Amino acid sequence: WTRIYSLTRDGDNFATMLIRCKAHKNTLLAVKTSTGAIFGGFTGEAWDTKPGGFAGKFYGNGESFLYSFDLREKKEADRTVSATATVDETPMSSAPQVSKDDDVAPPLKIFPWTGANRYFQVCTTEGSRIAMGGGGGDGTFGLCVSTNFTHGSTGPCETFGNVCLISTKGTPAGERTLPDRDNETSCNFEVVDLEVYGFGSLGEDWACGRVN
Repeated sequence: WTRIYSLTRDGDNFATMLIRCKAHKNTLLAVKTSTGAIFGGFTGEAWDTKPGGFAGKFYGNGESFLYSFDLREKKEADRTVSATATVDETPMSSAPQVSKDDDVAPPLKIFPWTGANRYFQVCTTEGSRIAMGGGGGDGTFGLCVSTNFTHGSTGPCETFGNVCLISTKGTPAGERTLPDRDNETSCNFEVVDLEVYGFGSLGEDWACGRVN
């Protein structure tokens, strides 16, 4: 696998991302927001504005999934550990102590395909938008990034059975929880960085122009 697109390295250009991703069948999308949240998705097919010749069409396969690193859950656990920690009164207590939790990664949550529908991925030049998942009662994408990768939204969807990929508990400034009907389930966010990693290659088919 290789990093084929980076917002900070390659610029906020939708066409550039599509060109760099076209040769890779599977990609991993990683988004970082202005408040430090990290999440994304894995796609089973290359990003394409006209899959099968039809613009604005959902496509993809059941290899796809969404994921999130719940940074706030880790911070809450860290605060709990700090609040319950006791000080060793022995002479050795003045020596520097290294917590075993310091190197622990934040909890990873994965949301695989539920089989409820086939709204895996969609890519459209309208609004320079890529999105994954849909079909929820509130009509939200599981993950959507638009406006040349500067803004996005996330909400529950039937495709992956996911919750909002950004925790709505104690939502800080910069991550605005939007009311959907009677429930606050969809969050808007500002993108700080976006990266796409490629797995595998379409090889000769792509090079010879036999892939849409």
